[in-house]
Amino acid sequence: MGPLPIGKPWRGSVPRRCTGGLSALFFNWVCPVSKESGLKAERAAEEFLKARGYAILDRNFRTRFGEIDLVARDGDMVVFVEVRFRSRDDFGSAQETVGREKQHRIVRTAQAYAQSRGLDAALRFDVVAVSPRGCEHFPDAFDALEAL
Repeated sequence: MGPLPIGKPWRGSVPRRCTGGLSALFFNWVCPVSKESGLKAERAAEEFLKARGYAILDRNFRTRFGEIDLVARDGDMVVFVEVRFRSRDDFGSAQETVGREKQHRIVRTAQAYAQSRGLDAALRFDVVAVSPRGCEHFPDAFDALEAL
């Protein structure tokens, strides 16, 4: 985490959005990508997957373990999709930003989803990278057993 903003002491409140300018410099560590950008990236990933024959089952499924951006069906397989938006690859590709801790949270959330829906299907974990150049799909981006 980056440095705290200059001025008032940190009290645990988080700004609702980055507005640009000086406040964006101070609060980039809180919200480097705006919620609006994230929603647009998720919509782009959803349309990308639909065009390839995936059926979208759920969006933004949340539990105490974490959140899954998209849940889709690809044939007999249930696919849990992490959507990553990157405007630049200076600090790694979108796929590289899904580290082991994030993988662990996704797998735990997927287990909760499967249990809550009574699913008895094969599960897969994909990453869709959204950038200004378009969408890139990484099927089977990580293994559930390795993530736990």
